Amino acid sequence: MSKGQLLLEIRNLEVSFDGFKANSEVDLDVLEGELRFLIGPNGAGKTTLIDAITGLVKPSKGTITFANKDLLQRREFEIVRLGVGRTFQKANVFEELTVIENLDLAASFRLTLPKLFRRRKTVMPEVLEALDVVGLPDYGDRPAGVLSHGQKQWLEIGMLLVQDPMLLLLDEPVAGMSKAERTKTGELLQFIAQTKTLMVIEHDMDFVRRFSKKVTVLCEGQILCEGPIEQVQANPMVQEVYLGRAHDRRSQEEVKA
Repeated sequence: MSKGQLLLEIRNLEVSFDGFKANSEVDLDVLEGELRFLIGPNGAGKTTLIDAITGLVKPSKGTITFANKDLLQRREFEIVRLGVGRTFQKANVFEELTVIENLDLAASFRLTLPKLFRRRKTVMPEVLEALDVVGLPDYGDRPAGVLSHGQKQWLEIGMLLVQDPMLLLLDEPVAGMSKAERTKTGELLQFIAQTKTLMVIEHDMDFVRRFSKKVTVLCEGQILCEGPIEQVQANPMVQEVYLGRAHDRRSQEEVKA
C-alpha cells in the first residue's frame, strides 16, 4: 500500500460487556503512514478499541477492515500475521533473556519450523537493526530485567519492529517515563512513522501536543471529535469532557497549557 491510502477502516463498531457498551457507533479511518493519537478520559473505551482491532475481544456489531481484509473473523495470531502489532500498558518482555534474545524470539514467529528449530549461529539482520532503532545497541547481551522502565518499553517496540508490522498499536508508551525518556520515545515514534503506521493511546497531553499531527478523542465509548491537536483543544465538547466535569484547576492546565 502507498502512503496516504486507507489502511484501517472501522465502521459502526460496538463492543459490549454484560450490557455495558464500551464502544458504540465507532467510525474510524487511519491512513498509511499516520502517527495517530487516541486520547480521552479513563474509561472512554480506548484500550477496548485496540482489543477489538487485535481480536482480544469480539465486537457485537460493526466491521473492522485492515489492508482490505476483514479482521473480525480472524484469530489473534492471524491478525498479527496480517501485519498488526501492539504493546500493552505494562511492557511484556522476558526479563531473564537478553535483549537480543527477546528480539530474536519475537522475530522467530515468521520462521518455518525447520528454521525455527535450527540453531542460528548469527543474529538476524532485522534484530540488529531494531536494536539500533530503539536505542539499545549497548544492551544487546544484557538481561532485559536490568533495563529501566523506559528501556523495556523501547525493547517491546523493537520486538514489534522485528515482526515487520504495517500497523503498530501502542497503549500508553510513555507512562511512568522520565522527561528525557518521553522525548526520546516521541522522536522514536516519529522515526518509525516514516515507514510504518502508528495509533497511540496516550494520557500525557504535553507529549501529545509535542508529537501529534492528528488526534482522535473518545468519550463514553464514542468518538467525540478528531483533527489537529490545536483544533481538538479548542473544541467546546472536548473542553467539557476534560474540564467541565472535574472543576479542577490542575485538569485545566493539563488540557490548555
